[in-house]
This record gives sequence, C-alpha cells and structure tokens, in this order.
Amino acid sequence: VRLSPDGAAQATAAFTLANDSPAYGLPRYIIGPFDDRFRPGQNEQFATLYVASGYGFTRATLNGRAVGAEAQADFGGLALTQEVGVQARSTITLGYQLTRPAAAERLGDDRLRYRLLLRPQATVRPDQAKIAIQAPRGWRFTRLPPKARSAGLEAIWTGAFDRERELVFELARG
Repeated sequence: VRLSPDGAAQATAAFTLANDSPAYGLPRYIIGPFDDRFRPGQNEQFATLYVASGYGFTRATLNGRAVGAEAQADFGGLALTQEVGVQARSTITLGYQLTRPAAAERLGDDRLRYRLLLRPQATVRPDQAKIAIQAPRGWRFTRLPPKARSAGLEAIWTGAFDRERELVFELARG
C-alpha cells in the first residue's frame, strides 16, 4: 500500500496459489482428469479477493500478465473473482491494482492512521501474509502493529494469515 499525504492509497494485492498434487501415481478417480478439458492433478477453482468498500479496481494480472476479473459489490465491499487452473506441482500468482481516495484516517494536518483488516479463509495449512505500507515522502511511522518493523519510508508486517487481525499503522509528517 502506497499512502499519499491526503490519505489516498494505491494498493497492490497479490496471492500465490500452490498445487502440491501429483500428476501421476494415484488412481484417476483421485487426481483426474474427469474430462478432456483437464490434466491429471489439475486444480480448477474460483479465487475471490474481498476488499473494503471505497476501493476501486484498476487491473488484474495472472503471473504478471493482464487478465480480466469480475468485480462486484459483496459483503459491503468489493469482491474480485477469477476462474483459475493450477497444474499439478506448480503455482500461479494473481495480482490486483486498487485505489482508494480516503484509505487513511486524517488525524489533523500532520498525522494519518491506516487500518487494514485481514480476514482469512479456513485452510488446512495457514497461509502466510506480507503487508508492506509505504509512507509519503517527508512522513514517518509513529505506531506499528505488533511484530511489524519499519525502515525508512516502509513498514512491513509478516505473519500467519490464520485468524482475523487488524493492523494499525500511524504516521506523522516530519
């Protein structure tokens, strides 16, 4: 997330989906394919990223290439959905470019508060998340979430995406 002094944000959200299934060595009724459109071990799914209301969606990518994604209002926010196939023993990365005019709360002329709510989906193995917030030039971080660190204009939080978390970053000019 790249913050502006007025509280606007430009965000890039990306996630990688991994398919650890084998392409051979198991019966067809386990790894498929079930028809000619698929290959053994292929995982076909709908991937949806939910973002807070107020965010605008500008671009979607699959492994760095521009692709289409369905954007619709859902749960009071924005849902970005793509149908994706992940071949056996491979990964794909979905990316989204987002903007929001008033993403950070203004606390006077020289302070901002940016809140990020992470809501994971239930998984067998907890996902890992890396959140990077970039301050505007001439600003500094004054409050970070637990286990976050800052260096220069950037603050980073990494951790298990295993439960709902609210990450709060506060910044001050100067």
